[in-house]
Amino acid sequence: MAEHIEALRKEYLEECAHLFISTFNAEPWNENWTLQTAEKKLAWTIGVPGFVGFVSLHDGVVGFAAGY
Repeated sequence: MAEHIEALRKEYLEECAHLFISTFNAEPWNENWTLQTAEKKLAWTIGVPGFVGFVSLHDGVVGFAAGY
């Protein structure tokens, strides 16, 4: 299946959380996110009024963007 973009929905939270962790726990941020804290942060973000988010899919989530 070709890469495509969809709205970021709660069904993608776990995959996005894994990507979030691998990004922000690495250089240059060196943060200490866990799956639980990343999922909680992303779930909160989705619930903010005015939230807009997208996921890039190609055999699973390969990227995402979120804002409010």
